[in-house]
Amino acid sequence: MKNKLWLAILSLIISATLLVACEQPSAEEPDPQTPVASAGTQITYERLDVNINVVNSLVPEATDSSSSLGEDSQSSSSQEASQSGSVYDLDESEPIATDLKSVLKIIRQTVVEVYATTASGTSAGSGVVIANTDEEGKQTSYIVTCHHVISSAETVEIRTIDGVTSTAWFIGSDPDSDLCVMAVEGILPAAVIYAGNADVIDVGEAVVAIGNPLGTLGGSVTTGIISATNRNVKIDGKSMSLLQTDAAINGGNSGGGLFTQSGYLIGIVNAKYNGSFTSSVEGLGFAIPSSTMLTITKGLMETYTGETLGYIEGKYNLGCTVRDYYSGFWTAPKAYVYITALDEAGCLYKAGIKVNDILVSFMYNGNTYTVTTADAFVEYINSINFKIGDEVIFRVSRNETPYTITVTILQYIYGQS
Repeated sequence: MKNKLWLAILSLIISATLLVACEQPSAEEPDPQTPVASAGTQITYERLDVNINVVNSLVPEATDSSSSLGEDSQSSSSQEASQSGSVYDLDESEPIATDLKSVLKIIRQTVVEVYATTASGTSAGSGVVIANTDEEGKQTSYIVTCHHVISSAETVEIRTIDGVTSTAWFIGSDPDSDLCVMAVEGILPAAVIYAGNADVIDVGEAVVAIGNPLGTLGGSVTTGIISATNRNVKIDGKSMSLLQTDAAINGGNSGGGLFTQSGYLIGIVNAKYNGSFTSSVEGLGFAIPSSTMLTITKGLMETYTGETLGYIEGKYNLGCTVRDYYSGFWTAPKAYVYITALDEAGCLYKAGIKVNDILVSFMYNGNTYTVTTADAFVEYINSINFKIGDEVIFRVSRNETPYTITVTILQYIYGQS
């Protein structure tokens, strides 16, 4: 009996030892030239086998080239993460390096110069490497930039801080958020992205902007602070919620990175406020929050197939510009709303509505709306949450002839008609 009891105890000890051993992750020495979140995690997208380094909490930044964050500033999080597709639970991460000079040596490698060739010439901007993958010997790096940097491009080249030039191909673009994803062959160092809510970024957070100002000064670093968060700004007629910074921003910085001084990417630079035509306002730069960037780029990358460019699922484009018309000073008064322009990728154009058609009414879900003014029409139609595949019946007048046209709500894919 005693021998059997000792054998049972010994078996339990061996089992417990093996269980503990299995729970210990194998330690791999990180490449010092590649930015990694030592206490962060990687997320894997559901329909795209690509990894992105992310953290959800910010830690104190390195404030100058000689400062050391020390042990007191290190994260003590449990570092647990879920990698079930696009659902993830991220933890706090340690700084990428312990002083600003060391941080910059790493994160400057993640920002590239972007050169777009258009029908009328060339333009320049910046981009940030956000992911890479190595599958079956095919290495690919994914780069985010601003949509307006490449919107008219026929070809795009990127140049790393080391001067290596590569031809990029488009993954997908979203004009509404002013974000675009491109890809190049090879593995480039990727940024560590702050995935948390922009609401918790403190005003006064020390930041660095890295980009290609004037299209000739790639890798330029400027410093500043966060001046405001969730700043509602209208850019090209579109309202956007942006981070505001006083770091110097100039032409060519668009698409570049806004980082904390600990090395986390918190925004994609997309605008500088210039005031009027006769004056320039300094210290007013803006960036798209990294949480917004992650959501948009995820959608674009997951829907990209090679044959089809990436898109934001459920997004549609009616694609029309309307205007009020009034007359009747010498004749009988007239007032109506008519189409002044159509996007060939838009639902109305594809359904057969034409420029100069007069909008009379439309019917959706059994409700009829009579068109009275352009502003009221735009406000009302923007309030409807159309679903892909929905049908809207428009009544229009063309050359005084009435037409009934059924418009199908189609998935919008930028760059594909």
